[in-house]
Order: sequence, then C-alpha cells, then structure tokens
Amino acid sequence: FKNHYTVDETEYRLRKSQAFKKRVVSNMAKRWLLQRNALINELYNNHNVRTSQFEKLLLKWGSRPISQRDIQRVVQTNSSPDELDEESVMENDDPIKKIKVAVA
Repeated sequence: FKNHYTVDETEYRLRKSQAFKKRVVSNMAKRWLLQRNALINELYNNHNVRTSQFEKLLLKWGSRPISQRDIQRVVQTNSSPDELDEESVMENDDPIKKIKVAVA
C-alpha cells in the first residue's frame, strides 16, 4: 500500500504538518514554563526575592510581570528547584497562558 491514501493526500499532509507545528510549540512552551518556574524558585528560595519584588525585577529585565498570585502558586507547588519536574508543573499550570504572560 505504498503511496496509496484512503483520504486526500494533500489534505492529509497539510494536517500532518500542522499537527507537528502544534507539538513543537507545545514542547517549547513546556520548556519555557519549566525555566520560568525554576528561575522563580531560585530567586525566591536562594536569593530572598519576595513575591512583591518580582514585578519590579521583571520590568527591569524588560519582561511583563507575573502576578504575585502566580508566583506564590509556583513557590508553593514547587518548594525547591530540585523538585521541579515537567509532570508536576504541567498538572498545575496552563503553559500557553503562563508563557504568554512571562515571555511577552
């Protein structure tokens, strides 16, 4: 059945390429979220940056600030950067929503 398609080949290839594009963005968003959360945990736990200071710090770095509630959620969910893993992060956060706020 090589090169024989039961559906329109052009439409199949288009949908397949779109699915791969979505997957790449999703994986990238997950990595950004993990990096963001690791940075928040590092600053909070090891450099004594309080949740109220994150807004000024992120603005200084040229990023949109993250709400204090989101920072508290990250800190409470992941008590230390060593405990940060992809599964626990993805259970507690919506990566696309959070990345748009953190990166934009």
